[in-house]
Amino acid sequence: MIAQRKPATRGKGRKLPPGITKRESKATGQISYQVRLRRVGMPTIARTFDSLLEAEAWKAESETKRNRGERVATRADRRATIVDAIDEYIAKNKTLNDKEKQRLTFLRLEFAEVAMMGLTAPRLEAWRDQMLATIIPPPASKKKAHPLYDGDRERTYSESSVRKFFYTLKKVLEWYAAFYKQPFENPFLQVSAPSEDNWRSRRLEGDEENRIMAACEKMRANSEELKRVIAFALETGMRAGEILKLEWHEVDHAKRRIIIPAHKCKTRREREVPITTPCRELLNAHEKATRKKGETRVFWQWPNSNALGHRFKVVAKNAQLRDFRFHDFRHEATSRMYERTKLTDVQISS
Repeated sequence: MIAQRKPATRGKGRKLPPGITKRESKATGQISYQVRLRRVGMPTIARTFDSLLEAEAWKAESETKRNRGERVATRADRRATIVDAIDEYIAKNKTLNDKEKQRLTFLRLEFAEVAMMGLTAPRLEAWRDQMLATIIPPPASKKKAHPLYDGDRERTYSESSVRKFFYTLKKVLEWYAAFYKQPFENPFLQVSAPSEDNWRSRRLEGDEENRIMAACEKMRANSEELKRVIAFALETGMRAGEILKLEWHEVDHAKRRIIIPAHKCKTRREREVPITTPCRELLNAHEKATRKKGETRVFWQWPNSNALGHRFKVVAKNAQLRDFRFHDFRHEATSRMYERTKLTDVQISS
């Protein structure tokens, strides 16, 4: 008579590999397997699994990582949250602008209590798609009677906005993982950001520039300063944020140039902007009329680009402009450089 083989029992009756201990709960009788990785000069790491197969697989993978010189996640690593990474990033980076801080504050709420190691590619992809479908609530502070009020229109986050949140989150988590040697299965390698199609070709047409200046004159506050800041944008092609952060010591009249430090540039690269003759005359007049003691900024009348942008919306409405933003002055200035100068594409780009 041929003896029948008994079915295999996973883990039962087997001699456990070194470093794996079988444990039984006194309360429930449930069996688990604890793995302890020990190596001289490295922290001891313990993980518990419900099955022996899982324990053996994790042990083999972790030992392979250590042999390659890679770090295996500790309990503290597994507890590190996305909020921890954001807070550390803010603490270590003192030059964050207001928009970056706003995005980081938003991301803290979006990923509250989510562990870094819990941000898998499917989870990141689901968050991205959810953001694109999220309806933005209208601000409670807006009054419907205001002529610029547009809060009743239902809007979702644009691809451009979600893209900014996406890359801010990516930058923070990759920085934290590198700075603290945090094991991080980077989901951004598998999930792509939303596409961005913000290219605009809006230029000033006909008498629109004259209408803008006429509308500025009717503003109750800073009418002349508004005219100068617009003329300055048209002469330099600088971004609104760069213009409002510009300080007098960065204006070099002798060499006819403006130095924009790296921390004030969107590209984080220092660059020079030439001072044209109209620009020099404008700056001289502006300094004589508005420079005040203790204030280093050139255009101190607006605290940030949001404040300036809001004022320009009123100007654009009064000038009866269609779909024109303050940032479009940058495109207009660049186009005029092509038309009025002999500068090369590389020179204009820089």
